[in-house]
Amino acid sequence: MKAEFFWKMVKKEVERQQTSFEWLYRKTKISKGTFSSWKNRNTIPRADEAFLIANALNVSVEYLLTGVDKPRKISNTILNEITEKIPFFDDYDIQTLLATVRTMSVRYQKDYAPVGALSSCHQPAVPGTNGLCLAPVCGEQEQEIIKESNSI
Repeated sequence: MKAEFFWKMVKKEVERQQTSFEWLYRKTKISKGTFSSWKNRNTIPRADEAFLIANALNVSVEYLLTGVDKPRKISNTILNEITEKIPFFDDYDIQTLLATVRTMSVRYQKDYAPVGALSSCHQPAVPGTNGLCLAPVCGEQEQEIIKESNSI
């Protein structure tokens, strides 16, 4: 059962990323025959091979095994660089950044909203973002914020 789920998740990611198994074979350097053997025998690859597959698809092995993925941690260096540059953005840049974040959030099925709508949010607004909160929407307020943002 677990192997069947693993292969279902691999297929789902290949389709979601609009790529192909042929691309995956090349990227992982694992032959089509090996993939077919695993699927036909209903087996999960060894950890190192499962890691190659997950890495090629830019997901975790945990995601392929369970369908649940832990958020990836961004290094403080990258966050600091982004945070240092935001105060110099003009309104157009901020709106572009927000649109980008919202578009990317679809992949992770999270919504982002203006910080004013998140008065009890535990995440501080990023300086220079004109009050925009780039943190995921906090639980109870999610539906209300979605309604508000749809009416704008």
